[in-house]
Amino acid sequence: MVGTPGRIKDLISRSALDLSKVSYFVLDEADLMLDMGFIEDVEYILNCMPLQRQSFMFSATIPKQVEELAKKHLRENYKFVRVINAELKPKIEKRLIKLNSPGQKLSELEKILRDHILERIIIFVRTRKDAKELSERLLSKKFSVVSLHGDMTQRQRENALRLFKEGKVKIVVATDVASRGLDIRGVGVVINYHIPEDPKVYIHRIGRTGRIGNYGKAYSLVTPEDSRALWRIKKLKGRYQSI
Repeated sequence: MVGTPGRIKDLISRSALDLSKVSYFVLDEADLMLDMGFIEDVEYILNCMPLQRQSFMFSATIPKQVEELAKKHLRENYKFVRVINAELKPKIEKRLIKLNSPGQKLSELEKILRDHILERIIIFVRTRKDAKELSERLLSKKFSVVSLHGDMTQRQRENALRLFKEGKVKIVVATDVASRGLDIRGVGVVINYHIPEDPKVYIHRIGRTGRIGNYGKAYSLVTPEDSRALWRIKKLKGRYQSI
């Protein structure tokens, strides 16, 4: 069974779901589950399962809360496994482009897109409104683009992803709804049109390229207003490669 914590908890509370014979439990995107305030729901679900089970927690980042949850609910002999295999490690060239004002971003973005005209590209923006407006501006400039954001229906999102996966559209302008869980092969470039406030979101964004040992590029367009967010990312990831 695959489900969200809230939905699974609801089914349990209505006696529609019995977890007393579960053998394996998997918590994917464990850091996001905790950041979004699901920890109480997750603990409720864990307490409905037998102690004799095998549990797995997956996350690109391991904050303190995930470690504490593991210590509380996993067996004493649990292990942390960190993937460091060079064949799996992303090969991502990270580039920081410093601009004097937000008004320079669009022209700089156009240059990057034209330099990578044959690549599949994901552009990350801050809000749904930003995704709509930027995709419309790029469409007016004859770029092959779709948007992906929370205001779209499930069918609209699936259709946009299908066009992108099939290569019928080369560019997706997306909010962070696309920063996790999307496994689209062949994404050559990720562009942070807006820098995320949370450095962990940055890691997940750029992880859409350079997957399974492939090579990718991640551009970040930054202005003086992004200095604090940029400092957080540098602290987490180390130095950028500047251009």
